[in-house]
Amino acid sequence: MHFTLKFFGDIDTEGIDLISDRIEKVVNDFEPFNIKITGCGAFPNNNHIKVIWIGVESDELLVQLHDKLDKEFAAIGFDKDKKFSTHLTIGRMKSAKGKNQVKDVIEEFENVEIGEMNVSDIAFKKSTLKPSGPVYENLKTYDL
Repeated sequence: MHFTLKFFGDIDTEGIDLISDRIEKVVNDFEPFNIKITGCGAFPNNNHIKVIWIGVESDELLVQLHDKLDKEFAAIGFDKDKKFSTHLTIGRMKSAKGKNQVKDVIEEFENVEIGEMNVSDIAFKKSTLKPSGPVYENLKTYDL
């Protein structure tokens, strides 16, 4: 599992270098920090479940990291994100089959406290979509 700070879509080798330079610039402004993993829910909502997620509390530094990265990426031609939501995607629903059971579990655990996580680096990832699901590969990791 990972937090997606920015989704780029298809990019070429030159774009990868430009993005990497901007990430390097931003991570120098951050030290490692902790976030609290808590709660769960669904996008767009519990009655129409497409994505099942786990939430984050005390996410101010994660939001600041996203916002600084987003500003840098906009400077090299990428659209700014409309809204950033700190969450971990733990599942997706492709049909309404079993929706009521999933909704019940989400509601049962909507306030669950999972624990703390130390954020000490970020990774620039490549995703390859396969019939079995996405495969993620780190192109580069940047220490905070």
